[in-house]
Amino acid sequence: MLIIIRSFPREFCSLVELPGIGKLSKDIKTLIYDRDCTFVHILNVLSQSDVRTWIADPAHDAYVRSWLKIVERWQAPHEEDDSKLFASARPRLTHLSARLLLFCDQLFPAAMNLDLEEDSYWWSDAVQRTAFIVAYLGWWWKWEGVTQADEVVLNDAHMTYDFLSERTRASLRSMRLEVAEDIKWWIEATHWEVTNLLDRRPPLDDTSMRALMDELARKMDEISHGYNGYKPERLR
Repeated sequence: MLIIIRSFPREFCSLVELPGIGKLSKDIKTLIYDRDCTFVHILNVLSQSDVRTWIADPAHDAYVRSWLKIVERWQAPHEEDDSKLFASARPRLTHLSARLLLFCDQLFPAAMNLDLEEDSYWWSDAVQRTAFIVAYLGWWWKWEGVTQADEVVLNDAHMTYDFLSERTRASLRSMRLEVAEDIKWWIEATHWEVTNLLDRRPPLDDTSMRALMDELARKMDEISHGYNGYKPERLR
């Protein structure tokens, strides 16, 4: 079915603003999730010609921030979810096209050298938590493509190993220990995905992936010992 959207005013972004959904009933959450999916679908339609260019356009900043807010809302397990985090949260986030937010440069402020005060939104814990989970989804997408011999994934010219490694390492450099502790499962899962990709389909040059493995191991060690060895780039 062809969908043509001629106008989608920024004011519509207010439709997806919610302080939290933890205390809402399962039925209400389902309605909210369906609405959020519709919102993201509209963004996908608007950006389908070139999602990277669309996300990078400052004119679309309000839409991207709303998209991030939606991903933040659904990245955590809920009371009625399966007890395993990835059995519930990962399919939700995949349906919300969260992986495409990897193309948002500002989401990785350490790599962009964004100012900690002037760009405080992008350095915030909530955004940085989301940034890493978005990076994880990129690795999971890659792993699924490799195991299923998906030619679209294997031949993708944008989400390469080097690109995913760069994004993930930038996220780790921006992350406070408290954030890392909150998303420990996601960090461990990323380590698992990268390890298996190196075994199953290693790149010709695995330098960036080996460097990422070292940083993931270091972050997991910091979580275990309660030591935050990293500071944001602008604070070093």
